[in-house]
Amino acid sequence: MPYSDPYFYFDTSQGMYTYYDMPYSDQYFHFESLSGKYTYYDMPYSDPYFCFNTSRGMYTYYDMPNSDPYFYFDSSQGMYTYYDMPYSDPYFYFDSSQGMYTYYDMPYNDSSFYFDTSPGMYTYYDMPYSDPYFYFDSSRGIKGEKPKSSNSASYVLLPNITKTV
Repeated sequence: MPYSDPYFYFDTSQGMYTYYDMPYSDQYFHFESLSGKYTYYDMPYSDPYFCFNTSRGMYTYYDMPNSDPYFYFDSSQGMYTYYDMPYSDPYFYFDSSQGMYTYYDMPYNDSSFYFDTSPGMYTYYDMPYSDPYFYFDSSRGIKGEKPKSSNSASYVLLPNITKTV
């Protein structure tokens, strides 16, 4: 009798020892012949999304952002995780309202903004960093050029480049 098994107890209604609340539907629950008791196996305790769900009485994943394209099951680690997460990308962050990693303030209307497959992140290309007139326009959330003087031209990098004199 596996007294050390938390699922094994004395059922007074039946007058015998038995298992209770055995989450047979839980993929992590199985009979371990070595210890002679039911137990959990391959439980990814290091996975922050893995927890004991008291309402279901079993270990499960919670708050799994299934709608997040970066979230997947990593079979090598045996746990759900994020992959190819461009932490170095300043536009990538954890959106607590959606419960998932995503991009924010992505200037899709900025012609200089595109997805660079080599680093796996959104970035700017052909950005004239050496140009002192090139700056980040926080009001529009896009890169543009500062006016060169009060009477000179002002260029903005948009799908339709505008020029005012």
